[in-house]
Amino acid sequence: MHRIRHWLAPALVMLALAVSAPAQAADPDHDLAAVLASHQGKRVTLVLSSGTELSGTLTAVEGDIARLAELSGREYFDAVIDLDHVEAVVYRARTP
Repeated sequence: MHRIRHWLAPALVMLALAVSAPAQAADPDHDLAAVLASHQGKRVTLVLSSGTELSGTLTAVEGDIARLAELSGREYFDAVIDLDHVEAVVYRARTP
């Protein structure tokens, strides 16, 4: 019984801290779908987990997919990309 009390108190403290810790609020600057949605209608480059880069006009962000139109180097093609495979979004942030 003494052994149980020895580890039970620290375990209960850790559980209480985990339960009472506020959930991290969704930060729009760190939410990939929100970043993409803010660039809808603009040219972006999506860097995929495979290392492939796809550039085009972002036409839609729907759930967990993004749609690119007029792909660079493939102007007659569009793409649908699973957001789980997107590592980075490259976009023009400033004008020269």
